Amino acid sequence: MHFADGHGFNSSISKEKLDRLLRYLNWALSEEGQIFHTYGEYGVTYKKEGNKYVYMSYIQTPTNPSGKYSLQDYGLPFAAPNGFMVAYPQAVETYAPIYAELAKTFMNRPKYYYIREEPMMYTKEEMVERAELESNIMAVVDEYCMKFVTGQLDPSNNKDWQQYLNVLNKVGLQRLITIRINAYNRAKK
Repeated sequence: MHFADGHGFNSSISKEKLDRLLRYLNWALSEEGQIFHTYGEYGVTYKKEGNKYVYMSYIQTPTNPSGKYSLQDYGLPFAAPNGFMVAYPQAVETYAPIYAELAKTFMNRPKYYYIREEPMMYTKEEMVERAELESNIMAVVDEYCMKFVTGQLDPSNNKDWQQYLNVLNKVGLQRLITIRINAYNRAKK
């Protein structure tokens, strides 16, 4: 089994570990699991207002980009409102309505095909290096997206865009690309 982020398991997994993984995946796709992976911890990252789940005011979301913390700051590897595998539907409608609209009008059309990524096999060393590189790169992406959105920098200005690319390269973008190309080439063999 392969997950889009590169992790997976093979036939050498023990029955105990496989059963534990499958129990977790079943839970993650349940309503409780979707709520947890979409909103985080009740009373810490979200609250309920009537029948609606609402992120705390200090959590960054598409409708609250000035929030002081992200869900990653609380140990969840997802930005609001992505969730794990499946975001809780209410979150998508509330915080990212464009995704809901895209799903209805584009992705559900006949003959729409999702291009599936090759299952990539990384070495242990590559996984460690990749995790650090991706963390550093995503921090830069988040920082510059905020600068672009708030008007501090202009992505259509070549100087500002080149500054962004230079910082990405400085924190290891080219090395990450090389690691992914090598893993892709191994997967194609």
